[in-house]
Amino acid sequence: MYLLSRKVVVIPFARDFFGSPAGGAWSFPILLPDVRVASAELFVTNALGVSETEAINVTQTVDSGLRTLAGGQYSITVEGFLAIETAVAPDLVVELKHSVRDVYATVRQAPQGAPIDIQVKQNGAAYCSLSIPAGQTVSNSVDGFTLASLQVGARISADITSVGTTVPGADLTILIRL
Repeated sequence: MYLLSRKVVVIPFARDFFGSPAGGAWSFPILLPDVRVASAELFVTNALGVSETEAINVTQTVDSGLRTLAGGQYSITVEGFLAIETAVAPDLVVELKHSVRDVYATVRQAPQGAPIDIQVKQNGAAYCSLSIPAGQTVSNSVDGFTLASLQVGARISADITSVGTTVPGADLTILIRL
């Protein structure tokens, strides 16, 4: 279940706007940063009355709605050979609330003998788990649809909970795409 919120936008038009040259090329952007749109409705009110309401449901898309992400990313980088470690880098502090597109990790040198397992945390609580299989350089990707929003002032950290047994892996980058 997801909490739905409503946004109402009222757009005034000059008399005889529709049917004029300006009416044919008209558009009106609505700012909706960091949201997932589940549906939209439109109706028009004028001197003739109120139109029927048209609605569209967009939750059957691949992303379960239309996503309006902020763009950009946060990254946590660990140089050199990896080891089992808590708080592998300084915490990132989130400046604005953001929804997340996805989270994944890469290494320059693949682990051998066992996977690299990573726990990403928000304010010390588990946020998502990543695993880079032995012999691979990219982890699974965790879809942001399943993750909570990054909160204002939240501290993002990462723990490495396991590394390769014969080669631990090296040069880790964790990417949180917004």
